[in-house]
Amino acid sequence: MADGKVDGVTASPDQYGIIQGNGGAVDKLAGSSSNDMLQGHAAFNQYYGGAGDDTFKLVAKFANAEGTHQGVSTVFADQFAYITDFQGAGVSGGDFVNFTGFDASSLELTKVGGTNASGTMYYYNVTDLQGHVFNFQVNSVNGAALGAGDFGFY
Repeated sequence: MADGKVDGVTASPDQYGIIQGNGGAVDKLAGSSSNDMLQGHAAFNQYYGGAGDDTFKLVAKFANAEGTHQGVSTVFADQFAYITDFQGAGVSGGDFVNFTGFDASSLELTKVGGTNASGTMYYYNVTDLQGHVFNFQVNSVNGAALGAGDFGFY
């Protein structure tokens, strides 16, 4: 696996092949031109996968531990994650969202935002196993919403 970046600094994947964030207020994670797995540990996690079929790992315990805003909202300050370049939504292959520690029946599309040259913004919320609701947004490069093959719950 290739190196990515965390907060602008080159970061190698760990023994599990994951480029891990540092935690705190904000993690900005960037993948390489390969297939990357990115996992933020902060109150707000910004993901840029780049080329390749990337996996964005959203983990409930980090969102909860960092005191992320809770309750359904489309306000940017209330998001715990922002995927800036989701590629391949609604089609076979492409990027993937791994939800760890969330209720598998809880993914909900909250709002479809505007469309611009870089894609269409979608706002979602998901509930962890303790009932806390977390918001995240996805910029879909091809303009499609997340489909069944674009995410999984673990």
